[in-house]
Amino acid sequence: MNIWTVLLAILIFSLMILMHEFGHFITARLFKVKVDEFALGMGPKILSYKGKKTVYSIRAFPIGGFCNMKGEDSDDADEDSFTAKAPWKRMLILVAGAFMNILFGILVMAVIVSSSSVMVTRTIGEFNEGAISNGENGLRINDEIVKVGTRNTLVYSDIYYFITKNGAEPIDITVIRDGKKTVVEDVTFATQDVDGRSTGVMDFKFYG
Repeated sequence: MNIWTVLLAILIFSLMILMHEFGHFITARLFKVKVDEFALGMGPKILSYKGKKTVYSIRAFPIGGFCNMKGEDSDDADEDSFTAKAPWKRMLILVAGAFMNILFGILVMAVIVSSSSVMVTRTIGEFNEGAISNGENGLRINDEIVKVGTRNTLVYSDIYYFITKNGAEPIDITVIRDGKKTVVEDVTFATQDVDGRSTGVMDFKFYG
């Protein structure tokens, strides 16, 4: 593991924390709860800025963060405290962090997918030279693979994984063929030995 891998991991982790705490922060502000401090990282402060109501800080250790709301750890009865708000508002403030993480993940995946120049499908485009899975009663070009054995396949990598894991023995594969769902029984793949274990070898390529 090199330094760039470590830095990238820290950056991704910090972004996840930032989005999580921002979810708490923006929802608290929406319900007029005073946020005393919004911090990224833990430990001593490196940088800080005092706004009208909130201190924004970056701390020494990138292992967490927090959104410190007024009354969160006390029975403060002031109108702008966390404990003074209705239970449903407190619940929304608390779950907003997890919601922002989910939303962030969806947005990241959308960016990755939209920026990709090639979209690999689940539909067989061609068989490799010497392929055996396309035998007389086997798979065909234009088959869309929707299940390998008992496992549903959502993306092409699922198909690769399940064939590698379970394809050492003949396996049923469910496909969409000519618009109809069809189970192709006992599809056979070549095998290879990996670390003393026999695995299946996927012998076709997808459209993409």
